[in-house]
Amino acid sequence: MFQIKVNWSSYATFNTTYVLINEKVNIFSNIDHSSILRDIDSFIVSGTVRESGEFLRGLNLNIVLLDSSSSDVSALYLLGSQTITINNDGSYAFLNSIDISCPQGNYYLNITFTGGISAPGISMSNYMVHNSSLLISIDITASTYIIGSYETKVVKDDWYYGDDCYVYGNLYWDNGTAMAFMEINVTIRDGVGGILATQVGFTDINGFFNLTFTVGDWLDDTEVWVYFYPDDPSNFGIPDGLYIIASEQEVFRQI
Repeated sequence: MFQIKVNWSSYATFNTTYVLINEKVNIFSNIDHSSILRDIDSFIVSGTVRESGEFLRGLNLNIVLLDSSSSDVSALYLLGSQTITINNDGSYAFLNSIDISCPQGNYYLNITFTGGISAPGISMSNYMVHNSSLLISIDITASTYIIGSYETKVVKDDWYYGDDCYVYGNLYWDNGTAMAFMEINVTIRDGVGGILATQVGFTDINGFFNLTFTVGDWLDDTEVWVYFYPDDPSNFGIPDGLYIIASEQEVFRQI
Protein backbone atom coordinates (compact mmCIF):
# COMPACT_ATOMS: atom_id res chain seq x y z
CA MET A 1 0.00 0.00 0.00
CA PHE A 2 1.48 3.35 -1.08
CA GLN A 3 0.32 6.73 0.28
CA ILE A 4 0.43 9.77 -2.01
CA LYS A 5 0.00 13.31 -0.62
CA VAL A 6 -0.64 16.31 -2.93
CA ASN A 7 -0.82 19.96 -1.89
CA TRP A 8 -1.18 23.15 -3.94
CA SER A 9 1.60 25.71 -3.85
CA SER A 10 2.23 26.90 -0.29
CA TYR A 11 -1.16 25.95 1.13
CA ALA A 12 -1.00 23.81 4.26
CA THR A 13 -3.86 21.54 3.27
CA PHE A 14 -3.28 18.52 1.09
CA ASN A 15 -5.16 15.61 -0.43
CA THR A 16 -4.22 12.00 0.25
CA THR A 17 -4.78 8.96 -1.88
CA TYR A 18 -3.60 5.36 -1.67
CA VAL A 19 -2.37 2.98 -4.33
CA LEU A 20 -2.98 -0.67 -3.43
CA ILE A 21 -1.02 -3.42 -5.14
CA ASN A 22 -3.14 -6.50 -4.61
CA GLU A 23 -0.70 -9.37 -4.27
CA LYS A 24 -0.55 -12.25 -1.81
CA VAL A 25 1.30 -11.16 1.31
CA ASN A 26 3.66 -13.34 3.32
CA ILE A 27 3.03 -13.61 7.09
CA PHE A 28 5.92 -14.67 9.30
CA SER A 29 5.24 -15.58 12.92
CA ASN A 30 6.81 -16.98 16.08
CA ILE A 31 5.74 -17.50 19.70
CA ASP A 32 7.63 -16.77 22.90
CA HIS A 33 6.71 -20.10 24.52
CA SER A 34 4.68 -23.04 23.27
CA SER A 35 3.52 -24.61 26.55
CA ILE A 36 0.76 -22.47 28.02
CA LEU A 37 -0.89 -22.97 31.40
CA ARG A 38 -4.54 -22.00 31.06
CA ASP A 39 -5.73 -19.01 33.12
CA ILE A 40 -2.12 -18.29 34.18
CA ASP A 41 0.28 -17.84 31.28
CA SER A 42 0.15 -15.05 28.75
CA PHE A 43 1.96 -15.48 25.45
CA ILE A 44 3.10 -13.31 22.57
CA VAL A 45 2.84 -14.20 18.89
CA SER A 46 4.87 -11.73 16.84
CA GLY A 47 6.32 -11.41 13.39
CA THR A 48 6.28 -9.42 10.18
CA VAL A 49 4.20 -9.09 7.01
CA ARG A 50 6.02 -8.76 3.68
CA GLU A 51 5.48 -8.85 -0.04
CA SER A 52 8.44 -9.45 -2.37
CA GLY A 53 10.76 -8.70 0.53
CA GLU A 54 9.13 -5.35 1.33
CA PHE A 55 7.64 -4.76 4.78
CA LEU A 56 3.98 -3.74 4.56
CA ARG A 57 1.75 -1.54 6.73
CA GLY A 58 -1.92 -0.86 7.43
CA LEU A 59 -3.09 -4.48 7.12
CA ASN A 60 -5.46 -6.07 9.62
CA LEU A 61 -4.41 -9.44 11.05
CA ASN A 62 -6.37 -11.99 13.06
CA ILE A 63 -5.12 -14.61 15.50
CA VAL A 64 -7.03 -17.91 15.43
CA LEU A 65 -7.00 -20.79 17.93
CA LEU A 66 -7.64 -24.21 16.38
CA ASP A 67 -8.25 -27.46 18.26
CA SER A 68 -6.85 -30.84 17.21
CA SER A 69 -9.69 -31.29 14.69
CA SER A 70 -8.91 -27.88 13.11
CA SER A 71 -12.10 -26.29 14.48
CA ASP A 72 -11.89 -22.59 15.31
CA VAL A 73 -12.32 -22.26 19.08
CA SER A 74 -11.04 -18.69 19.40
CA ALA A 75 -14.35 -17.27 20.59
CA LEU A 76 -14.56 -19.89 23.33
CA TYR A 77 -11.06 -19.98 24.77
CA LEU A 78 -8.76 -17.27 23.38
CA LEU A 79 -8.52 -14.19 25.62
CA GLY A 80 -7.18 -10.82 24.51
CA SER A 81 -7.37 -8.89 21.25
CA GLN A 82 -7.87 -11.14 18.25
CA THR A 83 -7.53 -8.45 15.56
CA ILE A 84 -4.76 -5.86 15.20
CA THR A 85 -3.34 -3.56 12.52
CA ILE A 86 0.31 -4.10 11.68
CA ASN A 87 2.83 -1.37 12.45
CA ASN A 88 4.34 0.95 9.84
CA ASP A 89 7.51 -1.17 9.80
CA GLY A 90 5.54 -4.33 8.96
CA SER A 91 5.77 -5.81 12.43
CA TYR A 92 2.99 -7.03 14.71
CA ALA A 93 2.53 -8.64 18.12
CA PHE A 94 -0.50 -10.35 19.68
CA LEU A 95 -0.67 -10.65 23.48
CA ASN A 96 -3.14 -13.33 24.57
CA SER A 97 -3.94 -15.95 27.19
CA ILE A 98 -6.16 -19.03 27.48
CA ASP A 99 -9.47 -19.25 29.34
CA ILE A 100 -9.63 -21.60 32.33
CA SER A 101 -12.50 -23.53 30.71
CA CYS A 102 -10.32 -24.64 27.77
CA PRO A 103 -9.73 -28.42 27.77
CA GLN A 104 -6.05 -29.28 28.05
CA GLY A 105 -4.32 -30.70 24.99
CA ASN A 106 -2.55 -29.86 21.75
CA TYR A 107 -3.80 -26.84 19.78
CA TYR A 108 -2.66 -24.62 16.93
CA LEU A 109 -2.40 -20.85 16.44
CA ASN A 110 -2.71 -19.26 13.03
CA ILE A 111 -2.18 -15.64 11.99
CA THR A 112 -4.52 -14.78 9.13
CA PHE A 113 -5.00 -11.86 6.77
CA THR A 114 -8.53 -11.64 5.37
CA GLY A 115 -8.09 -8.57 3.16
CA GLY A 116 -8.79 -5.81 5.70
CA ILE A 117 -6.93 -2.48 5.55
CA SER A 118 -6.80 0.32 8.14
CA ALA A 119 -4.88 3.57 7.66
CA PRO A 120 -5.60 7.30 8.05
CA GLY A 121 -8.47 8.05 5.70
CA ILE A 122 -9.02 4.45 4.59
CA SER A 123 -10.84 1.45 6.04
CA MET A 124 -11.63 -1.54 3.87
CA SER A 125 -12.54 -5.15 4.61
CA ASN A 126 -12.07 -8.27 2.51
CA TYR A 127 -10.30 -6.30 -0.21
CA MET A 128 -6.94 -7.97 -0.77
CA VAL A 129 -5.90 -11.57 -1.36
CA HIS A 130 -6.22 -13.68 1.80
CA ASN A 131 -3.32 -15.58 3.31
CA SER A 132 -2.18 -17.20 6.58
CA SER A 133 0.99 -17.95 8.45
CA LEU A 134 2.24 -21.44 9.07
CA LEU A 135 0.47 -23.17 11.96
CA ILE A 136 2.06 -22.78 15.39
CA SER A 137 1.69 -25.87 17.59
CA ILE A 138 1.04 -25.17 21.29
CA ASP A 139 0.34 -27.32 24.34
CA ILE A 140 -2.37 -25.98 26.64
CA THR A 141 -1.95 -27.40 30.12
CA ALA A 142 -4.18 -27.54 33.20
CA SER A 143 -3.07 -27.50 36.82
CA THR A 144 -4.42 -29.41 39.83
CA TYR A 145 -4.39 -28.90 43.57
CA ILE A 146 -4.91 -30.86 46.79
CA ILE A 147 -6.60 -29.76 50.01
CA GLY A 148 -6.35 -32.11 52.99
CA SER A 149 -5.35 -32.83 56.56
CA TYR A 150 -4.82 -35.76 58.92
CA GLU A 151 -5.82 -36.74 62.42
CA THR A 152 -5.02 -39.51 64.89
CA LYS A 153 -7.62 -41.59 66.70
CA VAL A 154 -6.44 -41.96 70.30
CA VAL A 155 -3.82 -39.26 70.95
CA LYS A 156 -5.02 -36.21 69.07
CA ASP A 157 -1.91 -34.03 69.34
CA ASP A 158 0.99 -36.48 69.07
CA TRP A 159 2.23 -39.68 67.43
CA TYR A 160 1.38 -42.76 69.55
CA TYR A 161 2.74 -46.14 68.47
CA GLY A 162 -0.05 -48.36 67.12
CA ASP A 163 -2.55 -45.49 66.86
CA ASP A 164 -4.62 -44.99 63.71
CA CYS A 165 -3.79 -42.03 61.46
CA TYR A 166 -6.45 -40.88 59.00
CA VAL A 167 -5.30 -38.88 55.97
CA TYR A 168 -8.09 -37.32 53.94
CA GLY A 169 -8.83 -34.51 51.55
CA ASN A 170 -9.88 -33.59 48.03
CA LEU A 171 -8.26 -33.40 44.61
CA TYR A 172 -9.35 -30.58 42.28
CA TRP A 173 -8.79 -29.21 38.80
CA ASP A 174 -7.54 -25.62 38.66
CA ASN A 175 -11.11 -24.48 37.91
CA GLY A 176 -12.40 -25.99 41.16
CA THR A 177 -13.99 -29.08 39.61
CA ALA A 178 -13.52 -32.31 41.56
CA MET A 179 -11.20 -34.91 40.02
CA ALA A 180 -13.12 -38.17 40.38
CA PHE A 181 -11.68 -41.69 40.44
CA MET A 182 -8.04 -40.56 40.36
CA GLU A 183 -5.19 -42.45 41.99
CA ILE A 184 -3.32 -40.52 44.68
CA ASN A 185 -0.32 -41.45 46.79
CA VAL A 186 0.06 -40.64 50.48
CA THR A 187 3.54 -40.90 51.94
CA ILE A 188 4.66 -40.46 55.55
CA ARG A 189 8.20 -39.06 55.76
CA ASP A 190 10.68 -38.43 58.54
CA GLY A 191 12.35 -35.08 59.04
CA VAL A 192 15.02 -35.72 56.40
CA GLY A 193 12.65 -37.05 53.73
CA GLY A 194 12.97 -40.78 54.41
CA ILE A 195 9.84 -42.86 53.79
CA LEU A 196 8.18 -44.26 56.90
CA ALA A 197 5.02 -45.53 55.20
CA THR A 198 3.22 -45.14 51.88
CA GLN A 199 -0.13 -46.08 50.33
CA VAL A 200 -2.08 -45.46 47.15
CA GLY A 201 -5.80 -44.79 47.04
CA PHE A 202 -8.46 -43.39 44.77
CA THR A 203 -10.70 -40.37 44.94
CA ASP A 204 -14.46 -40.90 44.86
CA ILE A 205 -16.96 -39.17 42.58
CA ASN A 206 -16.51 -35.96 44.58
CA GLY A 207 -12.72 -36.04 44.44
CA PHE A 208 -12.50 -37.12 48.11
CA PHE A 209 -9.86 -39.53 49.44
CA ASN A 210 -9.39 -41.12 52.88
CA LEU A 211 -6.55 -43.49 53.83
CA THR A 212 -5.69 -45.06 57.19
CA PHE A 213 -2.16 -45.72 58.50
CA THR A 214 -0.93 -47.45 61.64
CA VAL A 215 1.45 -45.16 63.49
CA GLY A 216 4.97 -46.52 63.89
CA ASP A 217 8.02 -45.06 65.59
CA TRP A 218 7.25 -41.64 64.22
CA LEU A 219 8.94 -38.59 65.74
CA ASP A 220 7.68 -35.03 66.11
CA ASP A 221 9.23 -33.99 62.76
CA THR A 222 7.20 -36.57 60.81
CA GLU A 223 5.52 -35.13 57.69
CA VAL A 224 2.47 -36.27 55.70
CA TRP A 225 2.48 -35.69 51.94
CA VAL A 226 -0.15 -36.31 49.24
CA TYR A 227 0.86 -36.73 45.59
CA PHE A 228 -1.05 -36.82 42.31
CA TYR A 229 0.67 -37.99 39.11
CA PRO A 230 -1.58 -37.42 36.07
CA ASP A 231 0.64 -39.41 33.68
CA ASP A 232 0.32 -42.54 35.83
CA PRO A 233 -1.37 -45.37 33.85
CA SER A 234 -4.12 -45.51 36.49
CA ASN A 235 -4.94 -41.87 35.78
CA PHE A 236 -4.60 -40.23 32.35
CA GLY A 237 -1.47 -42.03 31.17
CA ILE A 238 0.70 -40.80 28.30
CA PRO A 239 0.31 -38.60 26.32
CA ASP A 240 -2.89 -37.18 27.90
CA GLY A 241 -1.34 -36.88 31.33
CA LEU A 242 1.49 -34.74 29.97
CA TYR A 243 -0.96 -31.85 29.53
CA ILE A 244 -1.82 -31.87 33.26
CA ILE A 245 0.41 -30.51 36.01
CA ALA A 246 1.18 -32.93 38.85
CA SER A 247 0.43 -31.95 42.44
CA GLU A 248 2.18 -32.54 45.73
CA GLN A 249 0.94 -31.14 49.00
CA GLU A 250 2.04 -31.47 52.60
CA VAL A 251 -1.00 -31.79 54.86
CA PHE A 252 -1.18 -31.00 58.57
CA ARG A 253 -2.84 -32.31 61.70
CA GLN A 254 -6.47 -31.53 62.33
CA ILE A 255 -7.04 -31.32 66.08
